[in-house]
Amino acid sequence: MTRKKTTHEFDYYVLLFFGLAFIGWLWEVGLYLATEHAFINRGVYRGPYLPIYGAGGLALCLLLRPLRRKPVRVFLLSMALCSGLEYFTSWFLERLWGIRWWDYSGHAWNLNGRICLLGAVVFGLGGTGLVFLLLPLYERLYQRIAKKWRIVLCLILLAMFIADATYCAVRPNTGRGISMAEEAAVTANATDLAATPFGQAWQKATGVELEIMQQNPEGSRWNRSARWWAMPA
Repeated sequence: MTRKKTTHEFDYYVLLFFGLAFIGWLWEVGLYLATEHAFINRGVYRGPYLPIYGAGGLALCLLLRPLRRKPVRVFLLSMALCSGLEYFTSWFLERLWGIRWWDYSGHAWNLNGRICLLGAVVFGLGGTGLVFLLLPLYERLYQRIAKKWRIVLCLILLAMFIADATYCAVRPNTGRGISMAEEAAVTANATDLAATPFGQAWQKATGVELEIMQQNPEGSRWNRSARWWAMPA
């Protein structure tokens, strides 16, 4: 017997993306509240969402949904997929802005400081919980919202995100507890945003000069305490 393939409308994936991105933001902000006793707006963007969680969670839902009866396989694939996404995101953000938003160099079994074994295990557990617990709950909530209100909510969220992303393309969210760059630090290894590929393209297209962004190669001690479980983007 052939299993019927489930299809969803566009708003299903948009709301799922933002829901997971918001949960990721709550996770990291909560961790810093617990460990540092301070509110830190984590991530590259200003809004209450971390797109890397939304993108990673969406990929897991699409790829691992057929494996709902195989938790071990879901766990291992979640580890691999999320770690791959984390590594690529770290590399891409550093290439784009010359800044690292996380660094696992102090943790065992890390790869270039971009990913580590402990973080991968956390992703595996999170992916398993997502596929087996959170996704069924989301689908029930989704069905209870009228389609017209789902569309309105999608448009509002997309408009806010586009505006936020446009602003942060020039002025990404950085600082103590957020990125490895400390705005007050002045080091010999200061990174000029204008020298990055994005900065050069931006200045050529707009004629607007970009400011110098300072980077502390040693990072922030305050920013490292929850490093293994926090991954902003």
